[in-house]
Amino acid sequence: MNDHSRSQRFVIWVDAVGGFLVCVGDEVTFGQAVADARVDVPLVADVARRHATIRRDAEGYVIDPIAPTWLDDRLLESAAPLADAAAIRLGPVTLRFRLPHPLSATARIDLTSSHRLRPSCDGVLLLAQSCVLGAGPTSHIVCPDWEHEVVLFYSAGKLSCHLAGEFEIDGRSHTDCGRLAPNSRVAGDGLSFSLEEI
Repeated sequence: MNDHSRSQRFVIWVDAVGGFLVCVGDEVTFGQAVADARVDVPLVADVARRHATIRRDAEGYVIDPIAPTWLDDRLLESAAPLADAAAIRLGPVTLRFRLPHPLSATARIDLTSSHRLRPSCDGVLLLAQSCVLGAGPTSHIVCPDWEHEVVLFYSAGKLSCHLAGEFEIDGRSHTDCGRLAPNSRVAGDGLSFSLEEI
């Protein structure tokens, strides 16, 4: 994470749900998963080393093609805005762009083709200020068996966890809110997840 050409990245591993690559930053680059590609979202596929970027600004999200990129079956000649449920194709890789929560600018990107990410994850989160984990359909990470909603809040380079009631971070008890470290584990009533810095 000291490489200034990349955004800060980590993985959220949610027990019984899956893993999600989280990219912190206003611009994220997608490309081939090779050692020297220096991309934020490495794709195990026949795509360009640096294929496209997605950036967030005050108006929303924009995709900028570097190599041939399609948005909703239209070949892009230049940068284009992204709307919820947009279909993106980078060479053979197809993706779905989502803005699931109406009160959060965090986006979720799911692979809809059979390709994989490196590290192998179930999706990508482009973290803005908050990220919601819970059973509701507007959660960024849907956790069907959870009774409580967890909000991860990112501000001034720090990540905190907000959860009503008592829970543990790295074995220490917290009530309602606690600061997360790069490789923290969170456990509460019927829920658990961990972070892995990469």
